[in-house]
Amino acid sequence: MRQALNYAIDREALNKTFFGGKGGTTSQFIAANIPGNDPSLDNRYPFDLAKAKQLMADAGYAQGFTLPVLSTKVINLSTIMQAVADSWSRIGVKVEQTVKQPADWQADFTSTKFPAMVLPLTGIPAYSSMRTWFGPDAALNPFKTTDPEFSQDMSKAASVDVNSGGSTEALVAANARLLDQAWYVGLMTTSVFYHYNPKKVTGLEMPIGESTPHFYDWKLGGA
Repeated sequence: MRQALNYAIDREALNKTFFGGKGGTTSQFIAANIPGNDPSLDNRYPFDLAKAKQLMADAGYAQGFTLPVLSTKVINLSTIMQAVADSWSRIGVKVEQTVKQPADWQADFTSTKFPAMVLPLTGIPAYSSMRTWFGPDAALNPFKTTDPEFSQDMSKAASVDVNSGGSTEALVAANARLLDQAWYVGLMTTSVFYHYNPKKVTGLEMPIGESTPHFYDWKLGGA
């Protein structure tokens, strides 16, 4: 059933609608260029409505079901969720979206009031992100959902120093396991554009795991 929710999403259409086609589409939640990201997983769940309907039937939900979802208006999340809800309605899933103010929305992250929530993720390191959201000890996993294979991969990844270029095989494996289990529905990536004059400023390199260049790396004078 969770895989059906993934196959029912036309990510390209969402990207064009909300980002004018200037964003990206992906099935995985680990950002590009972050150790643990695997480009081959971006299209793990291509849009396939027929397959989504078949998976729903195979799971015993041929008539669909109602899904309560927690969201907020921050950065247009509730509007994006409505578009997702429209897609899911085509496979019989009726979304009951509860839109809350940011403080209340965040407070309910750790409650068991909602079986699903919508939220943005930044390009933080994969291990930290997965430890926060997934596994029995994750701070933001109120239902304590677990999977032995994922936990084993995470144990192996714990010793990986990704900042020094260490092996990321365990991180990729954990990422792939989450995706196969469809514990979430990845949608899109946003693009941030920076404009500068290279004749006057240098050092604008994007560090791994950051969303903006570090100001202290900037230097006056160009190439």
